[in-house]
Amino acid sequence: MALSELLPLLVAESERRFDYKFRDDWCWGFGCRSIADSDTPSFHSYGGGRAVDVNAPANTRGTEGNIPNLMGDLWEQYGFTWGGRWAYSDPMHFEFRGTRLHAKRMTRRAKRRSARGERL
Repeated sequence: MALSELLPLLVAESERRFDYKFRDDWCWGFGCRSIADSDTPSFHSYGGGRAVDVNAPANTRGTEGNIPNLMGDLWEQYGFTWGGRWAYSDPMHFEFRGTRLHAKRMTRRAKRRSARGERL
């Protein structure tokens, strides 16, 4: 899926623009997972894996976390919802809500902007 190409672009832009550091050992997603305390598949695995948790230990559910709001804005511009805006905050959680075609379009858009040296 195009998300495997889009995610590294969003991570690089987030690090560059917001000076946000991603820890590989704290970032989870695109694997087989269930919603906490249930057998219900989460968006991490459902539909081919469309969610990622960013620096999970520093951004636990029910907290404000340390992800800048502007970073949430950026990811939302590329089809993700951000758990940091939910009524019961889950700031680590970014979930792609578009179709496969939408993911391809967003990836092409990000690649074009990146190639031109523009902000995503």
